[in-house]
Amino acid sequence: MRPITSATAGSVGPRRGRPSSATTTLAPNALGQVATVDPKGRATIAWSDAEGVTAAQSTSGSSWATTNLERATILDGPLLAVNSKSQLVLAWATGRLGGGSQTARAVARDASGSFGDAVDVSATTEFVSDLALAVGNGGKALLAWTSACLLYTSDA
Repeated sequence: MRPITSATAGSVGPRRGRPSSATTTLAPNALGQVATVDPKGRATIAWSDAEGVTAAQSTSGSSWATTNLERATILDGPLLAVNSKSQLVLAWATGRLGGGSQTARAVARDASGSFGDAVDVSATTEFVSDLALAVGNGGKALLAWTSACLLYTSDA
């Protein structure tokens, strides 16, 4: 089966007045990816694939450290939000396709770059989609989602 897309990381910077770039393929079978660079200059990419959700971080743009965050079927996401203190939150929905038990989940990364454990943010329900995520400077996150056409929010 041919991949839909891939998570490829690249960095661009000035070199003798001209841009230079390098790329690294992190996940050749990624189904969706998000990326950010925090105020400390740490680049973070997260993606979902048939294996779950994975994040990669780099301070150099050429060497990437990966962390498996969840091994499950991912239905929505991942989403990523970072604040001015370099605290980061990732969120996604997991569960069974076509109904059944679905859950909104999230994981926080502190300013040092360490991820905590993924936690359930929503109750298990039959439908979780349309996730939206934000994180404030105090480190508190807000995750919103649709469940059976109702809008829910939770502090992650």
